Amino acid sequence: MSLIRYLPSPYLPLASAAARRRGFLHSAAPPGARAAAVHVLAANRVVLGCGLVTLDYLATVDAYPRPDDKIRSGELQISGGGNAGNALTGAARLGLNTRLISKVANDEIGGTVILELKEAGIDVSHVIENPNMYNHVRLPSNGSW
Repeated sequence: MSLIRYLPSPYLPLASAAARRRGFLHSAAPPGARAAAVHVLAANRVVLGCGLVTLDYLATVDAYPRPDDKIRSGELQISGGGNAGNALTGAARLGLNTRLISKVANDEIGGTVILELKEAGIDVSHVIENPNMYNHVRLPSNGSW
């Protein structure tokens, strides 16, 4: 027994069973009406993400390293990441109403993640900052690498 019941959207018409079997999805609505329906749908709904948010460390290199090679990296960029964080950032950039349920460490890295998500327009009011969590990368106390 499922506790969640999926109902067809009143805004987007469903394709007939024959069309779905053929792999074609056709709308009965005129093209302009479909675009308006998507806009109404987006305005009235929330894209909710539950999952991982992290910081990604992206280094540029001159060439892809071979196995067991040690190479020097060039520029280092640190930006928000994680499956839920990336997906919601993309949705927020499309103008959708986004909200996140997640947990981060109550430290500088967790604060940076939350700040980036807020700046992207994501509602982070349901993100828990847990003082008992830790990040796998510890920043030096003096702020330098």
